[in-house]
Amino acid sequence: MSNMTQKNFLYDVVQHEQNSFILQMKEDHLVYKGHFPGFPITPGVMTLQMVKECVNEIVSRDLQYCTIKKCRFFALVKPGDKLKLDILTAEHDGIISVNALLTNSKDETDVRLELESEMK
Repeated sequence: MSNMTQKNFLYDVVQHEQNSFILQMKEDHLVYKGHFPGFPITPGVMTLQMVKECVNEIVSRDLQYCTIKKCRFFALVKPGDKLKLDILTAEHDGIISVNALLTNSKDETDVRLELESEMK
């Protein structure tokens, strides 16, 4: 993962309350020209970066993934999607355990990502 932030380039934070975010995916990010022409989708690594940036905002620190225990993409993240990201964190011995759930903001039955990881 790079330290380059994707906020305001790949997505905008529409709303942030405690550990919940409403995110609006941009439609004009350059990555969509090559991933994939005619059927643009957000690369998984960029979705993980987006989650990390939101976790950083919650804990007011610049964290990095040290372990990803479980990561499941159930649906594609596409340009123009409006998403809800719910994050639970717990800290123990300098390691922050993160559980994240990324869903469609309108119909939360459309799960885009389930993530269980540790950051430090």
